[in-house]
Amino acid sequence: MDEGDEGERSPTVVKDWRWALGALGKVLITLGLLILAFVGYQLWGTGIEFRANQDSLGKDFARALSTSTTVPDSVVATAPIDTTPDSTTAGSVVSPTTTTTPEITAPTTTDRPRAGTLLASLEMPTISSKSLYIVAGVRTTDLKRGIGFYPGTAPPGDYGNTALAGHRTTYGAPFENIDRLRSGDPLIITTIDGRRLVYLVERSEIVSPEDTTVLLQPDDTEQALLTLTTCHPKRSTKQRLVVHARLDPTQSSAPYRSPAATNPTSTVANAGTSTSTTVTDTVTPTTSPAAVSTSTSTSNTGSTITGSANTGTEDAAEEPADADDLARGWFHDTGAWPQILLWGALLGAITLGGRWAGRRLGRRWLGVVMAAVPFVVVLYFVFQNINRLLPPGF
Repeated sequence: MDEGDEGERSPTVVKDWRWALGALGKVLITLGLLILAFVGYQLWGTGIEFRANQDSLGKDFARALSTSTTVPDSVVATAPIDTTPDSTTAGSVVSPTTTTTPEITAPTTTDRPRAGTLLASLEMPTISSKSLYIVAGVRTTDLKRGIGFYPGTAPPGDYGNTALAGHRTTYGAPFENIDRLRSGDPLIITTIDGRRLVYLVERSEIVSPEDTTVLLQPDDTEQALLTLTTCHPKRSTKQRLVVHARLDPTQSSAPYRSPAATNPTSTVANAGTSTSTTVTDTVTPTTSPAAVSTSTSTSNTGSTITGSANTGTEDAAEEPADADDLARGWFHDTGAWPQILLWGALLGAITLGGRWAGRRLGRRWLGVVMAAVPFVVVLYFVFQNINRLLPPGF
């Protein structure tokens, strides 16, 4: 009787082709579920990290505003005050009717903002009620935290073309709906020193990733422009959607006039081409255009053009390291592999532990329940590191 009961509990498994086919089916089903889970992580899980980073940046931004000293909105950036004595009366100064207000120069625009530095907030009231926070750089790590500011373009709050990049699908998809922006819609930037600049949308266009002209500086130094870039179509990096806007001076603080307001080039990456051209423009931070040195190189990572205006004394050779990760292809971040192996091993241990607990307790479902929460947590970190191996894109 006992031997019969034991036989019922542990039937002999014949490992023939049917067993192998069943095992293969289980592996494929598990793999399919993991792929679906990874897609879910891409679409929604990355948003958790982005929102946490935005909350942290929001607190930093509020602290910066509370301690900043702003320039009155009524001050306009024009020529310096003329205090030359009047030629007709010794010792007299120019009449108030002929004086002009002082030129404003940003105290920090002679140095390019360090990558990851909080710069400003962005509001798009016609399509979102949220404030987005802008950080310097368009590296993968920068775009995980907020809206990325292209190095070499005019810093937020300056005259010139301020160029920003944002994800459209992953990491909170902050630029998901910028295709809904229409001519005349306001885009509001508030800098960390409290300056408020209102840009009005003029137009949008779709360009190739290699088209860097959309990020160039205007020849007219009196223009203040804003350019938003993201991928197009959604869930693809095949093209770029670009929104152009211009400052409305009647609603805005006066922009700063950067000491180095020349024409830097910029970065629009293509993750799917086989050649790359890198051009580095080094601009001396003075009020007049300086000599531009250009170097060209080729690689197989895509098309990238980087510029380094407002770099001060920073070495231009360091520019490619923090200017753009968007052109990188598959498996570019080799540092992810040790993390994947570590978290993957822990994930395997949790799975085996859950099976062992289920057998010991005589109830497999109980082992699944015990392992579920740590399995999901560790799986999140596995996906986070696998994501580092993918082309960054938008």
